[in-house]
Amino acid sequence: EWAKVKLKDGKEGYVVSKYLARFTTQDKLEAEKKAFGTMYFVSFAFVNVRATPDQKAEKLGQIPGKQFVQPQEIKNGWAKIQFQGKDGYVSMDYLKTFTPQFLVSQNSYEIPVLIFDASDNQTIELMVKVATQLKNTGTKLMTFRGFRDVLLQQQTKDFVFGGKNAIIAVKGLMRTNAIAVSDALNTAGIPATLFIETQNVGIAGITQKTLLRLVANGFDIQSGGHSGEDLRALTTAQVKLEVEQSRKLLEDATGKPVFAISYALGGVNERVEDIAAQAGYLFGVSGLSNSSFKRDELLTMPSQTYTSSMIMEDIIKSLSNQ
Repeated sequence: EWAKVKLKDGKEGYVVSKYLARFTTQDKLEAEKKAFGTMYFVSFAFVNVRATPDQKAEKLGQIPGKQFVQPQEIKNGWAKIQFQGKDGYVSMDYLKTFTPQFLVSQNSYEIPVLIFDASDNQTIELMVKVATQLKNTGTKLMTFRGFRDVLLQQQTKDFVFGGKNAIIAVKGLMRTNAIAVSDALNTAGIPATLFIETQNVGIAGITQKTLLRLVANGFDIQSGGHSGEDLRALTTAQVKLEVEQSRKLLEDATGKPVFAISYALGGVNERVEDIAAQAGYLFGVSGLSNSSFKRDELLTMPSQTYTSSMIMEDIIKSLSNQ
């Protein structure tokens, strides 16, 4: 019931074994299990090690109970092992298979990110139709804030987040359409992340009062960058200012943490990704167009942007084929 452990500082102690687990990811689980498939432990007080696979053979020594044994070969009920530099044999009657408890971290996700451009009023109508159709066919609609909550739960609980899910997001919000977008989403009961370019925030743009109204209505406010320029074309100092400035402006105005950024024109490279991470972002939305991504790709998440020129049936069909 107890496991003897050694800490990094060299101290030794004991912990209850049921609280121990080997941390791994979904894609490595089978390989991890296979690696432990040849591990055994002594299931009695001790087991004798014989010179040959025979109960009457010369006794070379003993292996104490609970100690691990990794056989080189198993044949006719005997395990061949290395013992004190020699070949030795122990009876399999006294060995038991060892399989650790695995704590499996989900490493890949299948969640389409659907972004609708609010600069065209007809796109909002399309968004409501698409989102409603997805809901009616069993897809759970969520925001980036909701997805972050899932990731936080997975740090303390061992579960796989599956099923049909989709993140609904809106870009192109301005003073002239912010309230109309909010009302349309509220009326349809659609949760959404609103990516806001902070150049459009201020007395002459989207005011703090409007932002607080959006938050009060349950919307997830995240960064659309500041100027709307492709970050890949900017200097490192300019990119740093863009991502840090937009995050601070929105957090100061809403009082809510900002942890997602939609890169302008979907443009991101390794340099931009690193700067976004340093600025405190957990998610970054790129222009890559698919719906699956891994845990180490959260700052380059794929997305699909829709405009009013697209046909709802084609959108639903493309999503169902993914």
